[in-house]
Amino acid sequence: MADFSSQLRVLRTKNKLGIKSLARDLGVSYTYISHLECGRAKPSAELIKKLAAYFQVNEDDLILTIGKFPADVEKIL
Repeated sequence: MADFSSQLRVLRTKNKLGIKSLARDLGVSYTYISHLECGRAKPSAELIKKLAAYFQVNEDDLILTIGKFPADVEKIL
């Protein structure tokens, strides 16, 4: 499984989106998206939810790419 920064870049380029247009659609700065893609920042839980909905991907899969477990799995552990 790819790390979050790689996964975000793949999702963005696969959907033919620029950093600025994605940032505008998500309501964040384009520098934040750039930092996420370069691995200099970690996404908030809120942003992960937005990204999952925006790209129509599984939120739990994105959570795993940042090295965390989904909430239901954390309760079990």
